[in-house]
Amino acid sequence: MNKVAKNLLFPLLIVNITTSANEWEIFGIGIGQTLFWVILGLAWSVCWQTPYRRVCNIALALALLIRGIELFSDSLLIHGLRVAVMPVLFVIAGAKIYGLNPSLIHKQLVVFLALCIPVMLLQISGADSFFMSWGLEYDPSVFNYDKLGTYQKIPVYPTLFVGPENLYCTVGQSRPVGLLYSNNPLSVFVAITAGLNFALPRESRLRFSDVIVSLSLVLTMSLLAFTLTILIYAFFIVFGSLTNRRRGIKLVSLLALFLFLYYLFFPGLFLINFSVGKIMMSILFRGLDLAHSLGISFSRNFYYDQIQFLGAFDTKESYSLYSILFKSSLAIPVVVSIFLLMISYYRRVVSIKYTKDTSLLIYSITLIVCLLSNFAVPYVGAPSFQLILGFALFPLFKKLWPTY
Repeated sequence: MNKVAKNLLFPLLIVNITTSANEWEIFGIGIGQTLFWVILGLAWSVCWQTPYRRVCNIALALALLIRGIELFSDSLLIHGLRVAVMPVLFVIAGAKIYGLNPSLIHKQLVVFLALCIPVMLLQISGADSFFMSWGLEYDPSVFNYDKLGTYQKIPVYPTLFVGPENLYCTVGQSRPVGLLYSNNPLSVFVAITAGLNFALPRESRLRFSDVIVSLSLVLTMSLLAFTLTILIYAFFIVFGSLTNRRRGIKLVSLLALFLFLYYLFFPGLFLINFSVGKIMMSILFRGLDLAHSLGISFSRNFYYDQIQFLGAFDTKESYSLYSILFKSSLAIPVVVSIFLLMISYYRRVVSIKYTKDTSLLIYSITLIVCLLSNFAVPYVGAPSFQLILGFALFPLFKKLWPTY
């Protein structure tokens, strides 16, 4: 049972992302909700095999109790407590499953992206409206959100060999969602996979996973994924060992090749996605959101022309986990807790480095990507992300480390 849980937990969480967001049902029973209870049971069974089973039992009991209270109360405080307690289960499960087996999470992510690639190609090219039906990033004029959970025909337009002057397409074609409901969570998984793929100990020659990661980066057209990946490659090309430098140069070259091929087949989409206006929109919305959350409202005056170009900036919407954090009344204690956690993490990594012959690069890179990705996409509340975060925080779980 434990082996089945370890192998099925993350794939089921991926399936649950789309089924829950679309509110699909079978015979009136919600697929996402039912699947989540199965996932919860699997996560608990994994945690039961760890020295942290008591903590997991308390967290699960509290989460279920708070969930019951939520049925009779819509208090944000009650909801916040459940959101704070539930991740304990998935973080510990992630540490247990992948902590000493990082190749498993890497393999699962690569397989997931490999399945997404042909779907993204069909979505980009506008092969059929069916492949657009589970995406939820459309304008209300295109997608009726009152009919969520039912099949709606999304218009598709030709993009193959179409230049920018003749291009007209939906957001689902310019930024495909693959097998997920949104391009944003997909970009987070692409960025994490790129970090894991580079951090795994290996020789410099290219592998199948390198092709999958590079293709995913290009097809996803996510500034977040591109930025984090290029930063990782550039850091190791400049400061890494000879093997990492060679691998970094090869990966950059492979990425450039796929970008060139994307430009040949989809010139309009390429030029629009890499236009100054599109990049500025992505950067400014996050920057202004963070500035507003910190109370720096006058910063909007510095970007008046750009804001006029972008349209109205909604100060009520949060585009980053950190803006949500800074707007919260619990910002100071949470920031202090995170700071203390990072100090403990650093000290633990240094301690392990000098006492055990173990490479900790893969945990550190994964944690950095997880933290930085939430500047653009507030995705820390997703159990699938929490599972990966548990792997990244594995050095903190002293009782799970093998003794020599």
